[in-house]
Formats: sequence, structure tokens, C-alpha cells
Amino acid sequence: MEYMTDPHKMRHWHVHPQYEMYFCPQGISQCSLVNGQEFVYDYPCVILSAPYSIHSMSPTDEVAFERIVAYFGERTLGAVDKRLLPEELLSHKMGVMLRLTPSDASVLRRTLSPALETSAVLSEAERELYLLLFLHKLMARVPQERRMSIGTSDYYIQSVLRYIYEHIAEPMDSDCIASAFAVSRSKLDRDFRKCTGGTVHEFINACRLNHAKIMLSEPSREKSIARIASDCGFVSETYFFAFFKKQTGMSPKEYRCTAHARQTSSEEKPGGCCP
Repeated sequence: MEYMTDPHKMRHWHVHPQYEMYFCPQGISQCSLVNGQEFVYDYPCVILSAPYSIHSMSPTDEVAFERIVAYFGERTLGAVDKRLLPEELLSHKMGVMLRLTPSDASVLRRTLSPALETSAVLSEAERELYLLLFLHKLMARVPQERRMSIGTSDYYIQSVLRYIYEHIAEPMDSDCIASAFAVSRSKLDRDFRKCTGGTVHEFINACRLNHAKIMLSEPSREKSIARIASDCGFVSETYFFAFFKKQTGMSPKEYRCTAHARQTSSEEKPGGCCP
């Protein structure tokens, strides 16, 4: 679970294999993108994203604002009644936005307060319990008319997204993916763009970039740049360097140093990510 209040504007969408809960208790102007569907809103909300959905959430202007993000998987869901999540999210759809009243936002924010205290030292099980209590109150307070399905897609495209994510280290293009799913390349390209708003090639590159950022940010397992390039499916370390520099404005080494410095700062100062 991450608690943030700094100015933020996400310029790139991302994808991951877990469910995501994004909670903004403030009524500020925001723009979100889920599988190619973009929408702008100015009210407190919770956005629940399914695994392997393409998404980004950020304010329309780069301002300081409060948001809480949590990630959870099938293990967490398996331990509780799945009615804690909207049926729309679980039935092969990619996301649900729940519009909150100021009263809803205040109650839900207080529910998570103990888990967000910078002095709190919580176990993984305790963090899960706070998240599940939050979801329980969320479902109880927000009626169906204030829930909106977002970023829905054909089920096979969701499987394509997962396939790319899980095989990112391997050589990949539209032809091999189309073959794996027994469809023509033209159908894959057409359905993929319709459901995500981008191309297969763009998604593969974005996944490789995200994987590289994660590996470069890991403090305990510093792989070599060459190994990271290989593990993320780049054809060579030279190509990886040029691609990463173009996308981020930093070399992989510079990004690693910046990420580690940020982690150290968060650990030393209050207001960083909760444990």
C-alpha cells in the first residue's frame, strides 16, 4: 500500500499482474486512461483495475494531492468473500470507477488512517485486513448507480495482455502472438487497438520499459545493465541504453541511482510510502 501527497502527473500508462485500488479522497480535476478509454472527472473516487489492464491516473495539472494505491492478488481474494469486489471487475472486465460523495471519502479515508501512519509497523496480514475493511465499506456505501465499468475488452485481448507480460524476455511481435492465439495478424492488430487504444508493438515496448524500471529500482538485487536488458527482451545492451534514454531522459545507470536515492530519502523522512 502506498500513500502519496506529492505533485504528480503520470505521463505513461502501466500494467501489472495484480489488481489495483486507486483512492483519491479529494475532488480535484483528474484524467484517467484504462485500456484506451480516457475520461476526465473532478470528484473523489476509487478506481479498481483488473490484472493486466493498461491504465494511468493523474491530475490534469501537476499539483500536490492525496492518493492511496494498493495492489492485491488472487491469494488475497481467495481468503475472503469475493463480494468485496464489484461483479463487473471480476467478470473479465478491466476496471470499475466508484464515484464518492465527500462523506464517503471522509469515512473511507479514516478507515485507512491507522495503516498510513508513518510510525506504523504492520505485518502483511494486518495491511490486508485494512484493505479488506476498506473494500467492505466501499461496497456498502457506493450504490450501483455510482459505479461505472471502464476499459472493458474482449476476453481474448485480456489474455493477450497477460501473455505479453509473462513472456516479455522472449522475442515477440504481432505475428507470433497472433499465431499463439489462433487469429490473423490483422484481426489481432484491429482488436488490440480497439480495446487498448494502442498497438501491440507499443504495448510490448511499454512492458519492457516498466520491467526495466522495476529491476533498476530493486535495492537488494543489483543485476548488471546487460542482464536487465536481456531479461526484459531487448536485443542488445546498446539498444536498451538508447531506448531507455529516449523514453526517460536518463541512462539506466542514472535512473538506478535516482531511484535508490529516492528510496533512501523516503526511509529517512516522514511522509514516504507506508511499510
